[in-house]
Amino acid sequence: MSVTSTRDVGSRDDEVRTPLLPTPPSGDEQRLIGRAVHDTLAKVDLRLWADRAPLDEGARAVALRLIAEIATQAQGLGEERTVEVERLARHALLSPTVRIVAGARYFRELMLAAPVDLDDEGAGVIDGFADLVGQLNDGLVVVDFKTFVDRGRASHATDPEHLRQVAAYAYALRLATGLSVDRAVVCYLFDDGAEEASLTGTGLDAAIEDVLDAARRAVLDERAIRSR
Repeated sequence: MSVTSTRDVGSRDDEVRTPLLPTPPSGDEQRLIGRAVHDTLAKVDLRLWADRAPLDEGARAVALRLIAEIATQAQGLGEERTVEVERLARHALLSPTVRIVAGARYFRELMLAAPVDLDDEGAGVIDGFADLVGQLNDGLVVVDFKTFVDRGRASHATDPEHLRQVAAYAYALRLATGLSVDRAVVCYLFDDGAEEASLTGTGLDAAIEDVLDAARRAVLDERAIRSR
């Protein structure tokens, strides 16, 4: 597993135009802002943010602001929260993995489902939506975005639930496509930048086995409860 971080200092124009939020968002607002950020990232033109894309900061900044405004309004949030949505989305777009994926073939909000063999007990299913999947030369990369994670916890970048989630996506992608999954990434979005936690190689394989074991136990426990 590897952890990388980025910090987006922005341009001088950004510093002039971006006001501080009047108050920190409440728990409900955090959830809605998170939805707006995911919606923004699902609709923005990633090609403008690719590593080798011609830099037109003005055009991509305007496009990001407009999409963030619409996504914020769709969640019933006040106009002042657009700044937060735009900032978090920008951090995601400037993160190393997203910039690489943006220059390749990619899929967003990809629905995934895969069977889990329960030996003599039939089969279960793992399913979910992957925020971003990229097809690179050395295999697939899957990315999941997380907002408003408690950075004070030293384990935020190695949270087993978050890593198991992307490992489950990697498992489903392998079965669905027959392709190798090179990396599974959790991209944490904070006010001052993004941090990535990645699973690769044997670490990813071990995480997938943990996911399958947990899925089997959950299904068998549920069946045991029903049979009482």
